[in-house]
Amino acid sequence: MAGVILLGFTGAGGERTDVLAHLTGFAMGALAGLAHATLRIPRGRVAQARSGVVALVVLALAWARALSAV
Repeated sequence: MAGVILLGFTGAGGERTDVLAHLTGFAMGALAGLAHATLRIPRGRVAQARSGVVALVVLALAWARALSAV
């Protein structure tokens, strides 16, 4: 619910906003969170740091691809 509210406040205002991309990104994040919570994925400081680095790299690649398509 918070993601939908945040999209409404910040992301759905412009004519060039890709709402479907925001919604599918939110859905994939929710699925990844659910998988992480239910599966036997390693936990601890090293796993947390590794996950953070992977998240930042994926975010940087997504922004690079989005900006190159403009």
